[in-house]
Amino acid sequence: LAVVIISLVAAIPMGDFNEAVWTPEFSPLVAIATVLILGSIGFLAGYFPARRAARLNVIDCLRY
Repeated sequence: LAVVIISLVAAIPMGDFNEAVWTPEFSPLVAIATVLILGSIGFLAGYFPARRAARLNVIDCLRY
């Protein structure tokens, strides 16, 4: 998906601005780092609330 988006952005004609500022490129190292960081954050954001909910008594939860 990132490669497609980068290709679409690179295909937009911007005249001198595109040459002067930057040309988008895909970096596998940045992609891997992004997946690892965001995956870790997502895992931790789901794990701790789920662990806390698993320790609750079901009957007590249904009363409230």
